Amino acid sequence: MALTDERYNQTAALLPPEPSRAEYWLDKGFSDLGATIREAIVLNRVTRGELITELYNGGFIHKVLWGICFLSFLVAGVAGTVIFAFIHSAVIMVVMVLVYILFGLSRALDAWYRKTRKMEFVCEQCKHVWPTPGYVCPKCGKVHSYLRPNTFGFYTHVCECGQKLPCTFFASAKGPDGSTIHRSDLEQCCPNPNCAHSVASGEARTMSIPVVGGRSVGKTSYIAALAHDLVLDRAAKEGYDTDFLDDDKRGLFSELEKIYQSGDASMTSEDSDVKRASAFSLSVFVRKDGLDPDRLIHLYDVAGETFLNNDEHEDQLQYAYAEGAVLLVDPMSIPDLASELEEGLSATDAAVSGRSNPDDVLASLIEKVKSVAKPDRQGRFTMPLAVVLSKADLPGLDEKIGQAACDAYLAANPECPVADAQDAVLRDFLLEYGMGNFLTSLKASFRSYRFFAASAVGHERLAGAYDPKGVVEPFAWIAGQADPTFAAAISLPVENAVSYAQQLEIDRRKKR
Repeated sequence: MALTDERYNQTAALLPPEPSRAEYWLDKGFSDLGATIREAIVLNRVTRGELITELYNGGFIHKVLWGICFLSFLVAGVAGTVIFAFIHSAVIMVVMVLVYILFGLSRALDAWYRKTRKMEFVCEQCKHVWPTPGYVCPKCGKVHSYLRPNTFGFYTHVCECGQKLPCTFFASAKGPDGSTIHRSDLEQCCPNPNCAHSVASGEARTMSIPVVGGRSVGKTSYIAALAHDLVLDRAAKEGYDTDFLDDDKRGLFSELEKIYQSGDASMTSEDSDVKRASAFSLSVFVRKDGLDPDRLIHLYDVAGETFLNNDEHEDQLQYAYAEGAVLLVDPMSIPDLASELEEGLSATDAAVSGRSNPDDVLASLIEKVKSVAKPDRQGRFTMPLAVVLSKADLPGLDEKIGQAACDAYLAANPECPVADAQDAVLRDFLLEYGMGNFLTSLKASFRSYRFFAASAVGHERLAGAYDPKGVVEPFAWIAGQADPTFAAAISLPVENAVSYAQQLEIDRRKKR
């Protein structure tokens, strides 16, 4: 979703004063020129007053001599002031024009560089988004939040301590130790003074995807399975490198990998510490030759109880700029379906069934998005929403939404692309099982949404390592819309943004 100027202004209001010296030519050049001319005019007026006073004093010879002085003043003083003011102004104007041309080019190039690379800085901790991160002065440690071409400089900024800092991607400066430094070499942190934790992502392109749902719906399992695919399986197959934002994220992945290998499905617990973020993220860098800049993926998770009760400790601003969201729905939370599946459910799986009403979960998501993002004229949000029926391996579901159901749909609708069959089957399936209000709310609130069936565990809980199915497809659908270059680079199975079934709905509305 595009970030609005209003949201940028709200975050900019949090920033402290910039610890840089203003660039003279971009700050006081014109004002000093005007002040110099005004001072010359004032001095001329004072001198003229003094000469006129002398003309009225003394005898005839005195008046003649002072009259000559007055005429000389008019010729040499006033005319000279005008001539020299013109020359002074002309020289200053030439310099200023050159300075502003260079400033405009530098500003435009840096803005183009960041815009084409989509390098907005997203803080996964405080959830704010900024045009750039805070850059730390290597000499005094002060944070520079506006290190880009502006009134502080168009090539370098000068910190209050005297250290020069490059303010564009092509600029360089001498570091305290005499080495050449570029902007990307500087230590980076969140510019929010209430956050300010160190980061290393300011020069990367960010993709933020919240994974939401009610209690026990399988969010942690889904993220564990997706992370395993992206960080281990797919990375080895496609030849790219991965890294983590910091040691905490590396530790989080280790914990998720233990869950993956054990076959457990641990729940995300509520965090009662109000100083810690309720929504935490697994933040992974993806680096590959030809993929420039690096990609940084934030996968957000929040405890189901916290999500439904709106008990988060911080504003969930990630919905304002997220490239998409994944909404997980446990089949056992669908009342008409739960009664059919209950008999075939093992005691182990029954113990971790999510029973939160999908209508309530969707309503909570809509309110959270509405609190930070503006809908379009039809009242819908542009953020793509992947609706995933989790735990699709439960006994009795395969014949309803599995391959056999997709084959039957394709036979009845030969014009439907094969990749869109599951989405269409799931729409019909949800309608059949009393989820009409859920579908209506989706249609009214989101411009683009698609249905998926997935199983992160792939078998009964605690029966061995995960064997995930359908986990990558929701992520790939979002990534294919937000960043097709990235999706192609790591061979994600990208589907059309608008599915066959949704296009039928659009066509029907147009005919009305």
